[in-house]
Amino acid sequence: MTDTSMTDTSTTDTSTTDMPDPADLADARAARSTRSGGRSRGRGRRAVTIAAAGLLVVLAVAGVAWVLLFSSLVAVDRVTVLGTSTLPADEIRAAAGVNLGTPLARIDVDTVAQRLNSLPRVGSVEVRRSLPRELVLIVIERVAVAATRVGGRWSTLDSRGEEIASLRERGTLVEVAADRAEIRAIAIAVWATLPAKVSAETVVVSASTRDDVTLTLRDGRRVVWGDVSRAERKGVVLRTLLTRPGSVYDVSAPDLPTIRP
Repeated sequence: MTDTSMTDTSTTDTSTTDMPDPADLADARAARSTRSGGRSRGRGRRAVTIAAAGLLVVLAVAGVAWVLLFSSLVAVDRVTVLGTSTLPADEIRAAAGVNLGTPLARIDVDTVAQRLNSLPRVGSVEVRRSLPRELVLIVIERVAVAATRVGGRWSTLDSRGEEIASLRERGTLVEVAADRAEIRAIAIAVWATLPAKVSAETVVVSASTRDDVTLTLRDGRRVVWGDVSRAERKGVVLRTLLTRPGSVYDVSAPDLPTIRP
């Protein structure tokens, strides 16, 4: 009997020792609450920081946009014209239609280019914004290389056979007699490949199709050139033929040239 009582007492003591202390439980809960609160406060601070940074970015972008679109700091105060030799710069500026004081970013460069390309003597144009306050117009003029009769007047032609401007007199320009720009361009291309001496003596280049280009020289002699092919060979043969008497020199087939009296 005594042994059994001692065993029960031992068991009871062990059970009491294993029970958690209420004070320890309270401390653990307090620690967990503190950590959780710290994490929440940390997340809150990060959210505020991110929001503030985002607001600053938005304000910066808005500020830059305002400066570019509305501020006089980047408004056009001069329009520079480059590349012209015969066209007056003031004529180019007027055709561009750009008002001084307009912010650079608000200028439609494509529209300005279209306005300038509509000028008869302008071949191409590039419009550039140059910060802070300059607009640059780079113009390539159409160069008159020949002239053609249009009704009762003369008109200058560029290398594409297209009309540039009217003239009272042809002057020293070679005459191109052809109805369409495409054929005129071929006639001009033939003239450009002639030997220098022959080119200088040519006063008229005529053609009705791309295959029947004919030259009229200053002394009245004519050269049947044909198409644009084998230009170098034709030029070599023609130089020799022109040393012989004749009125019509046919080099359209340069391996079988002919001379007609």
